[in-house]
Amino acid sequence: MSRQGSNDQPTTAPVPPSSPPQPQKPTVQPPEIPPYAPSFLWRLCSTVTVGAAGGASRIFLKALNKVEVNGLDRFLRLLDERKDTEGREKGLITGVSMKMETTLGMKRLTPAKVSNHLSVFTSTFFTLGQCLPTHRIQHSPYGGLWQPTMTEAVRLLSSQPFARPDTLVSSPMRSSILASPRSAMSTPPADPLDLADPFSNPAAPALHPTYSTTGADSFPAPTYHPSRRHAWIHIFPEGRIHQHPTQTMRYFRWGVSRLILEAEPCPDVVPVWIEGFQDVMSEKRDWPRPLPRPGKLVRVDFGEVVAEAVWDGYRRKWRELVEESKRRRRKERQRDREGNTQVIWHELGVVEDDWLKYGREAVELRTEVADRVRQELVKMRSARGWPEEDARARLASTWRGGKNGLLQDVGEDETNG
Repeated sequence: MSRQGSNDQPTTAPVPPSSPPQPQKPTVQPPEIPPYAPSFLWRLCSTVTVGAAGGASRIFLKALNKVEVNGLDRFLRLLDERKDTEGREKGLITGVSMKMETTLGMKRLTPAKVSNHLSVFTSTFFTLGQCLPTHRIQHSPYGGLWQPTMTEAVRLLSSQPFARPDTLVSSPMRSSILASPRSAMSTPPADPLDLADPFSNPAAPALHPTYSTTGADSFPAPTYHPSRRHAWIHIFPEGRIHQHPTQTMRYFRWGVSRLILEAEPCPDVVPVWIEGFQDVMSEKRDWPRPLPRPGKLVRVDFGEVVAEAVWDGYRRKWRELVEESKRRRRKERQRDREGNTQVIWHELGVVEDDWLKYGREAVELRTEVADRVRQELVKMRSARGWPEEDARARLASTWRGGKNGLLQDVGEDETNG
């Protein structure tokens, strides 16, 4: 063979036929760590909204009415202990009997607004006022115990992360889960399967800055920000306005039961007894109906923190029910997916098992907890010198049936909303 000249092109080895491109596995990025607190502008607007509403209520009550308050110093000490958001170790629940349409003027309040937001203005106002949008089941198909706002409320009383893995997996996958970082965990969990951190594990359910109560609306999710950990929730356990001449309360609904049973750890519960607002905003008032009435006596009693031991037995029973639900779900998945590896994420404040929602044991447990909370308010009512209430008042069946039921026997005003 002759040698190639200087102008000849160099020879190259033949290129083998290219192999078909291999599909690349999609890269899943870990969810972005949410900002510690809302923006400065949002916090400023919220402070102005709460301050304006609270200031107006305070001026009205102090200037035009007589107000008696007991136990305030003790309660303010509790709030002072909670000022450091990073140092909080548990949430706080305060609950009162619902005497009027709105209760404003209580400092650092995170109430649940028991109505539907009707416009952009009112929605923005109540959101900045730190109210949670709650649908009433009597007026909305989106109401009830399992609406998304209840998930937010449970999580407000707790701290991130809100998802923990339960696994039906092989040893290699289990090792991978346990090896994930856990920088967001504030304390080491007792169960080694709880070590996965949703902020660094892309398989975990992601946090979202907003949530929907109907699938069409959208509200900022307060639990998106870690600064909202172990927050203060103020609730009205009766779930409706109830004005009784002898301060008899209705039965308490199960929302307060969910908060106490599902929040982690067990929140502090402080009962608050209020009298007089039924005179300020009587349901039977005439024109001008929208305006509160001056010259009334309003009494507010702040109780002591209910001992955590009161709730221990109920919470232990709830954990047992949850574990039983997990065992049932594991068996179902093992039957449906024979040998298939899978990670099941359990999200705080989310109850998907109908057995935990409507099963007899779960229903009885929520009823017992709600009634136990009511007992704390009954004690404060008795301390005020009111006569012993009708024993039927604590039962849900007492308040059903309209004129054909027992409403009139205990003085229920049918116009109450």
